[in-house]
This record gives sequence, C-alpha cells and structure tokens, in this order.
Amino acid sequence: MNSRERHIKITADLGSEEEKCVICHEVPYEPCLCASCEQPFCKMCILNWLCRSTQCPACRKEMDGSKLSVSKFAQRAVNKLQCKCNNEGCSTAGDYSIVMEHNCEYEPTQCTAGCNATFLWKDSTIHYESCLYISTLCDCGSTVKKKDLEGHYKTCSSHMNCLHGCGQIIKRREEFTHSTYSCPNTKTHCTHGPSFQCPWVGLRSDLPTHIESCLFEKMKGFLAGMQLQVSTLKEKVECQSRTITKLNRNVEALHRRIDLLEDEKADLLDRIDCLEQNSEDESVDDNHAHTWSLDVRDYNRFRNRRFIESETFTFDDRQWSMRFYPKSNCVGLALEDSDDGWLDMNVTIVLISGNTDQNDMVTFNYNFGPNTRAVARPLRSGRKISEDPMSAANNFENGTYIQFDLFLSDNDE
Repeated sequence: MNSRERHIKITADLGSEEEKCVICHEVPYEPCLCASCEQPFCKMCILNWLCRSTQCPACRKEMDGSKLSVSKFAQRAVNKLQCKCNNEGCSTAGDYSIVMEHNCEYEPTQCTAGCNATFLWKDSTIHYESCLYISTLCDCGSTVKKKDLEGHYKTCSSHMNCLHGCGQIIKRREEFTHSTYSCPNTKTHCTHGPSFQCPWVGLRSDLPTHIESCLFEKMKGFLAGMQLQVSTLKEKVECQSRTITKLNRNVEALHRRIDLLEDEKADLLDRIDCLEQNSEDESVDDNHAHTWSLDVRDYNRFRNRRFIESETFTFDDRQWSMRFYPKSNCVGLALEDSDDGWLDMNVTIVLISGNTDQNDMVTFNYNFGPNTRAVARPLRSGRKISEDPMSAANNFENGTYIQFDLFLSDNDE
C-alpha cells in the first residue's frame, strides 16, 4: 500500500529517481529491494507488478515474489526523509514516518452512506448528522433512511398525526410532551403566569403576539427585583423564626433546669429539716429520763388512791419516781431525799395514748428542795383518763397499759 492508497499525499526531496518507487514514482511505502539491482519498490506496487510479470521493472531480471521482504535498511533511510502533508490546510511536516502515520483531518473523504458527497475528514460528524442517506432505527423496529422517514411514518404504528391538527407527525409515546410543550394549536398560559400571575390563556401560536403587549413583560425587570427582595425578606423571617425556635427551646431548657433546682432545693430543705429534727430528737433523747408503763389492771385496782406511783429510777445520779393522780387527772414527779440542796429542773411528761393526735403532755419548771420534793400538774388537754382508761391505752403483746415518758433537764441548759 503506497501513500496514494492510504489517501495521504506526501512530497519529499528524494535527491534522485533511484530512491523513488519506479512503479508509482512516490516514496516507497514498506520498501522491498530487487535482489539484482537493489532498486526500492513499494511492497504492494511490486506484488501487483509480479502478478502480471516475473521480471524486475528496473533491471528486467527474474524476481521471486515469495522471497520479497521489507528492507529494514531502506525503511530507516525512508523514515529519515523530511516530508510534509500535501493536503490543503494541513501543516504537518517532519520525518517521513511521522507524516505517513498521522491521521490527517484535511483528507478529502467521500460519504459512505450513498449520497456521494465529498467533505474533509474533520467534518465527518457534521455531515453524517444531516445526511439524509444515513439509516436510523424507528420505534417500530424498522431501519429506514432519513429521507424516507416521512413516508414511513404515515404507515408506521409507532407514529401518529398530531391530534390538534398542527400537521406534525410525532411518536405516539411523545404525544403528551408535544401537546403540552410544543404544539402551536394547544392552549397555553402566558410565560409570566407562574411568576407574576398574568391571566392570559390562548393558543401557543398566539403567545409571541401576546408577549409583545403583555404589561408583565414590560415590567418584568422591576417585578423580578421585587420578587428578589420578597425572597430575601422571607429568608430573613425564616432565619429569625429558627432563631426564635432555638431561643424558645433554650428557655424551656432553663425552665426545666429551674424546676430541677427547685426540686433539689426542696430536697435539701427536707434534708435540713430531717437533720434538725434528728438533732432535736437526739437532744430530746439525751434528756429522756424514764418511761413508765402503767398497767390498766393496776390502774383499776388503785384508782381510788390519792396517786399511783412508779418504781424508783435513777437519773443524773438522783432517785426519782413518777406519779399519776386519778381523781385530779394530774401527773407529777417526786425527788427522793437529797442533800444537794435546790434543783431547778425543766420537766416534760408525755402520755402516749392510742391516737397520737390526742397525746397529752405536761411541761413545767420546778425547784426541787428539802421541803418541796414532789410536784404535780394537770394534763394539758384536760381529758380525764379515769373516765375511760382503755381509750388512752396502747395495746401491746405483753398487756394493756398507759405509757408515760419523762424528760428532765437542768434549767441552766
């Protein structure tokens, strides 16, 4: 194959005719040498020649085509030749091998689809996009040339005439798109309808005429600016709304925190009250002198006496006894003989009944001395145990009795 058969024309300064192929008179392509005269030939040129004759076209001696091979020495010599592409508009130049192998965009090319048009290789895509002889695949599955499509569509099951009478043949699957967006015989709204609420409705073919007189078309710049301002204000309002929502959440969180702190405060106050109560209870327990349980049976047996007296007990290294006076409904305290002189004491006697809301208590201050060693005071509520001793009693496993708790402290405390 020589350069002409490759659709590339190349010129080169060969120096002498001996360096050219004597058959095509061009630079040898894939050069083969005659064994007798070493004349270079294009490989395809000499093979075609030997099909008609067995003699070398230069020296006329016999040649064996089966023994022909490309001469590497001759090929290297050819590759070093300075050449340039001869196609009009192409500026490629340099070594023969570079010019020979380049794909020239300015090579004249003939259409292969059958229209016989000639164009440059670089314009092939543009030509084939518009060539009416190019075959295309119809939706029905048939292969049809573009020039025959209109006639084919008239009988094709995948195409149809526009239902609105615009005269166009469209694909059945594109009928909705055609009617909605491009058919001139369908009704449409003004292009400013969505943006500015223009009320015009008419045929799509009349839309350009309406646009020329539409007030919104004339004011679209001003209205677009107003819409931009409104959009900006909406964004600011939404931003402020998000900020307010965030602040409300923060306020709610603060309220919850305050509620938790209030609960913690209440718990701490309760703990303080408990601690104070425990402290008071401990203080009271420190002053607890004696508990006297008066058996109801003893009460009934001795109720006519002037007083009923408990067993003697020791408190603060002194001997004491508790007394209950049935007739006067009083409770009292007696100090046994003591050489300590006068004692100024705070006395509290609590009667524990069945109902804690009705407990009775006596509290007083008294000076105990040599001549005043016993004292009695009436119960605070005035309720007489003698009237119903059982109602003032607690029931325990070891019997039924009335309990008196005595608390003593020096008045100095």
